[in-house]
Amino acid sequence: MYHKSSYAFFDDADEASHRKEHHFIQDIIAAFHNNEFIVYYQPKVHIPTRRCYGLEALIRWKRGNEIIGPDTFISLFEKHGYIRYVCIKTGLHANQYMDRCRY
Repeated sequence: MYHKSSYAFFDDADEASHRKEHHFIQDIIAAFHNNEFIVYYQPKVHIPTRRCYGLEALIRWKRGNEIIGPDTFISLFEKHGYIRYVCIKTGLHANQYMDRCRY
């Protein structure tokens, strides 16, 4: 809705930043389809009993020969709603991993 007292200022830097983010999001969507996200699991172990009681999921983006850390893409996942897919993927894999850990 337009209101006559509303103003928005844009400059070339804003436009370039917006365009860069848009292209990055497109790369992220393609990466999901190409299974380029890798999840590493760090087990949480109760030392006295040596029992695995949980996992920490560490996600990385394998983009070509480069491994990209989560600080580059997690905020965009959250901003654009993709974080739920990451949670689903890591949750399913974590359950499978935990099943193998139990003895």
